Amino acid sequence: SDVGFTGGEGRRARNRLGTRMQHMFQKKLDTERLRGICAPELQALADRFDLTAYLARFDDERVDLCCTFMTRDAARTSVHPGQNFPINASAVGRVLFAHQPDDVISRAIAQPMRKYRPGTQTKPTDVRRAIEEARVKGYALSDDELDEATLAVAVPVRSGDAGVVFSLGLLGLRDA
Repeated sequence: SDVGFTGGEGRRARNRLGTRMQHMFQKKLDTERLRGICAPELQALADRFDLTAYLARFDDERVDLCCTFMTRDAARTSVHPGQNFPINASAVGRVLFAHQPDDVISRAIAQPMRKYRPGTQTKPTDVRRAIEEARVKGYALSDDELDEATLAVAVPVRSGDAGVVFSLGLLGLRDA
């Protein structure tokens, strides 16, 4: 349809969920169900790299944590990523905003931005540049920008026609 609730081509095409409906569905998928869907892969990543693996979601112009998996190695120190991710100081925030319309980015960077660490960017032009870099590279890094001595990398999770609603992140101690 014209508003994106259904899709298909030609008179004999079968109806399927359109881009807008897919996007709405993914944004409202409850956390426990989402955790169950991605648990095997995220736990395997956490264990393979000895880092914390997590999934974040873009919802209502903010980035929230969906689920976290820490390495099973009890001797390893794990870092928890927190509950929400600022646009100016997090890898998942940059990646998710990189896939949003320009007006959404403009509204977000027009808000006051907190300086969490000495390397945290707070100027809108610098934050916009970092978001554009994440869009071009296909990933983002956060090095000691949100929490002391942490390093994170994030990539977008694409979902068919709905685009990017989620981001996968890996987080660890910088000098571990």
